[in-house]
Amino acid sequence: MNGENISNNKVIYQISLNSRSLGLVNPYLFIEKLRDEIYASFPSVKIRIIYHTKGKGQSLIQLKCFVSFQLSQSQADNIQEEISFIATNLQKELSNRIEEAKRSVA
Repeated sequence: MNGENISNNKVIYQISLNSRSLGLVNPYLFIEKLRDEIYASFPSVKIRIIYHTKGKGQSLIQLKCFVSFQLSQSQADNIQEEISFIATNLQKELSNRIEEAKRSVA
């Protein structure tokens, strides 16, 4: 979020991951690629990534997306749906790449 004040923004999307959340997909790689795709699609969305290092039950990494409170609720909902769609497609894409790599070495 580059030091911007999040109190002027509302959370529209949040995902928390641990090492088992995505199967063989690395959660750090997933979050970085998701961030890049969100920025490419919605430059006005602010993103905060939180890395956790302690706590057995705690997620390793968390991504939160924020938009301005000035955005209408329907606009925020539409962006939230699009981000969820991006995340789902990215997870499928990365999982498919892993499966293809497994088959190519088998």
